Amino acid sequence: MRHMNRTVCLIAAAIASPALAQSPSVEIDMSGVLVDFPSPDVFRDSLNDPAPGSDFFILPADGYSFSIEGLLQLRDPLFGLPLGDPVLLTDLLDQLEPGNSRLLSGWIRNRFGGLPAGGIVAWRERFEGGAFGAVLGIDLEITIADTGVVTIAVRNIESSLGALTPTLDFVNGSTVVGTWIPSTAQLTEWHFDGDFTAADGSDNSAIRYLDDGAFGPILGGIGNEDNLPNPATPTGITEAQSS
Repeated sequence: MRHMNRTVCLIAAAIASPALAQSPSVEIDMSGVLVDFPSPDVFRDSLNDPAPGSDFFILPADGYSFSIEGLLQLRDPLFGLPLGDPVLLTDLLDQLEPGNSRLLSGWIRNRFGGLPAGGIVAWRERFEGGAFGAVLGIDLEITIADTGVVTIAVRNIESSLGALTPTLDFVNGSTVVGTWIPSTAQLTEWHFDGDFTAADGSDNSAIRYLDDGAFGPILGGIGNEDNLPNPATPTGITEAQSS
């Protein structure tokens, strides 16, 4: 009987051990996520919703990289019928505000240098603008728990059309978060956290947002650098998104 108990314990440990594996990268499957307007916050995490082949937990690190992508089907909010062809998440966010798609990937310095009790908010961004004849607003947020579980959340889901706004149905999509080794802070660099106050180790400097209205109108994009777009590109967006 004693040998049988020991065997059972060994089998249980062998089964549980893969769930404890920590990895330098995890991927969250976002397929099937439904975003209604209005809606409670929506969550997916690396423990309960890992992409095929992904580990459940990410390693503590001084920095993290992230990338979010998705293909969305717009659906009638009353009957659930598809509205047109699926659209890329990047295209939808760029419709709200040109350039939004560039915010869906990046690198973050982790000022804690690890995963403290309560975890960290690795990244958060507010997206607002006009689409479907409405003014929409959502927050996207990536958090990492002290256990290493990564969560992608859609928060503060709002629309001026309320329940008449099309539902966003993720046909497929994923959030990938990986560890990143930040470069050493240099006196010639500008490092800040949350505002434009210099971080420890940074040299004194002056910095302003590129789309500050004080710099004047914003010229067109690639291939149209010498012309002013009509309607004009709004200013002050970066500061609003950073607040």
